[in-house]
Amino acid sequence: MLDERPTGSKVRNALVATALVLLGIFIGGLGALYLIAQQREPKKSEEQLRREYVVDYTKTEEERYGVRCKDFNTQLRAFLRTDIRAVLESRKVGQGWSARVSEDLRKKVVQYRDHYLLCGKLYVAGRNGEWNGLSHLGFTLELDKEIADLHIFVRFGEPKQGCNAKCLDQNFEDFRDVVTRIEARL
Repeated sequence: MLDERPTGSKVRNALVATALVLLGIFIGGLGALYLIAQQREPKKSEEQLRREYVVDYTKTEEERYGVRCKDFNTQLRAFLRTDIRAVLESRKVGQGWSARVSEDLRKKVVQYRDHYLLCGKLYVAGRNGEWNGLSHLGFTLELDKEIADLHIFVRFGEPKQGCNAKCLDQNFEDFRDVVTRIEARL
């Protein structure tokens, strides 16, 4: 009679089949656990996605234009107290003052005006700075008129025609007043 004991290859095949079934069950269990874990993770809300976008947008724009809006007030204050103050202090009564404004100073004023506008845009985009850390700029953004006036005064200077010493003095006082109002808000 034939020996009915399983041969080595039949046992091996049965063990391999059992191992593959167990491996399939194990992998299936891992897949199920992964799907359950993903469903339990809270999805980001639309507001969270917007907040992240605003933070990234703020960083990108600041890098693009070479400005740090968080430091804008400090930088503007330092600029007014050094560069602009030098023009204010060098002027004599009855004389014009715009000749003391260098082309470099004019470019800096344009740059500060542009940075002011950019930081204002980022402040508004960040829900008044709450999302992107610019909330301290709120009071600065009320300087629209003063920043525009500073730009006009530095860019164009005093009137070139029909302006006597009294007119020059008044124009200079208006310029000084704009600088003082900006400094008071910073």
